[in-house]
Amino acid sequence: MFTIFAGIVQFERDLTSERTKEGILAAKKRGKFPGRPKADEEKISYALYLIDQGMSRTDAAEKAGISRMTLYRKLQREGKS
Repeated sequence: MFTIFAGIVQFERDLTSERTKEGILAAKKRGKFPGRPKADEEKISYALYLIDQGMSRTDAAEKAGISRMTLYRKLQREGKS
């Protein structure tokens, strides 16, 4: 009995996955891209400039209009953490 239910659940999971992939593909064809938008590189550069001028990281991120974590990730990738 458990095997039958497990098979049904797996079938439903496969259908859901297939529908999700089809929906993402259809959205891409309409020019929509799922997920979080990419951070604006100009804003990140401005925040880095503000840090070089002596502003704190938190204040620089707020003034540039980006999240602190976006700024921290950029600093970490550049080895400036």
